[in-house]
Amino acid sequence: LSPLAHAQDGLIWIEGESANKQNVTKHPWYSSVQKSQLSGNDFLSHFNDDKGAQATYRFDVETAGSYEFWIRANPI
Repeated sequence: LSPLAHAQDGLIWIEGESANKQNVTKHPWYSSVQKSQLSGNDFLSHFNDDKGAQATYRFDVETAGSYEFWIRANPI
């Protein structure tokens, strides 16, 4: 596995801020977030009404099969 993906008990965990490639616009409002309280000590955020954002992740899977995708996100 790549260093960004951690496999345990058939799960693959990738921190959102660990994207291989991203084009996000951060907003100063988020500077008050206590990153030390987050699982990866950081987070991926985007704030720009005029421009979309994308994040790309690359990782290896040791066992082929079907996986469920879960995301923790704030839609606002």
